[in-house]
Amino acid sequence: SVHSLHNYNLNSVVYTGTHDNNTSQGWYAQDATKTIKKNLKQFSGAKPKKKNIHLQLSKLAYSSVAKIVILPMQDVIGLDEDARMNMPASVEKNWVWRLKPDQLRQKYSKRLRKWVEVYNRL
Repeated sequence: SVHSLHNYNLNSVVYTGTHDNNTSQGWYAQDATKTIKKNLKQFSGAKPKKKNIHLQLSKLAYSSVAKIVILPMQDVIGLDEDARMNMPASVEKNWVWRLKPDQLRQKYSKRLRKWVEVYNRL
């Protein structure tokens, strides 16, 4: 696919999601087909699971050549579909998720820092 990470150029932006789509865990549980899961395993070299898909997709994003990487906080901390921000064309239950102070943990910043160093995103 032309949308595969290895086809990106430096002047690109890569992201695991926006305010309008499901979290990575929610996407994996609710939307990813068997073919998509098989292709993801082939591409990444690791078997995706709901509990680790946010890490797998985020790490792939950081490893891309794209100049900018954007990760929704729901993916940084590994939240499921209950933390979805918005459902387009719906008027209910939108924009209610909020990051709580106790959800921020040092392990998340350490993980991101490690990826920044490993993939030379300084």
